[in-house]
Amino acid sequence: MTAFIFPGQGSQEPGMGRDLYDRHKAARDVFELGSDITGRDLGKLCFETDAGTLARTENAQLAVFTVSMAAYAVREDDPAAVAGFSLGECTALCAAGALSLPDAFRLVDKRSALMRQASEGGGGAMSALLGGDAPKPYEDGVDWAVPVNFNCPGQTVVAGTPGGVAVLEERAKASGSRVTRLALSGAFHTKAMAGAGAALKEFAKTLSFSPMRIPVYTNLTGEILPGTDDLPSHLEAQMTSPVLWQKCVESMLTAGVTAFTEAGHGSSLAKLIRRIDRAVPVNPITPTGSV
Repeated sequence: MTAFIFPGQGSQEPGMGRDLYDRHKAARDVFELGSDITGRDLGKLCFETDAGTLARTENAQLAVFTVSMAAYAVREDDPAAVAGFSLGECTALCAAGALSLPDAFRLVDKRSALMRQASEGGGGAMSALLGGDAPKPYEDGVDWAVPVNFNCPGQTVVAGTPGGVAVLEERAKASGSRVTRLALSGAFHTKAMAGAGAALKEFAKTLSFSPMRIPVYTNLTGEILPGTDDLPSHLEAQMTSPVLWQKCVESMLTAGVTAFTEAGHGSSLAKLIRRIDRAVPVNPITPTGSV
């Protein structure tokens, strides 16, 4: 049993998806549809944009989603299950048939714009803590920070106000952990995204949802998403809740998944899975030939 996994913001890189675009009509069709829906040249965004510009939330999320769906379009077999990291959960929902590709492009375009707006002003920060256990939340009445990404054993990302994140960084260093401040100005997956999440919920109500053809393991619980009865509320909650990536992977392994395919640019999720279970293979989509 193979599960497909989809990366999130941070996996972007200039030139991403060029080989898929050049070699496969199905991949080009994804780029062209997305360009028509969003009014942006997604080929130019992915292939010609410099790293700094591409890293902006409104650019990174569209680029990552586009390349992931282009890779998914040239797959040879359907997966037994799907999951995605943060933004990648939107990709997983599209891959599972809960959202059409046009509506998924609309959703990602709106989501990225709302998250960018919520991050303006530099009032948030995020940091990766490498080594040790996940820290406890911190709050002193002014500053605050909480764990938001439970990636794998010994790797947790925290988010909050810059001052609050700094406190958790110092605590982590004191216990022997390494700290990497992320190049983000927003406190993603926290209460700072509440307004963005509420706006995304209202926007999602304008989209059409269908029953999922493939099980989707959700970041919110690490378990299978039970259905699509209220996906707008789910998408809102996913914006403000921690990403339980390690639990997603462990749940899929318990359910019988024996291999993963990372559909998208890079190998960020493969590296995390190797720290969860080194024995399970994680492969990229590597279609042969040209279409």
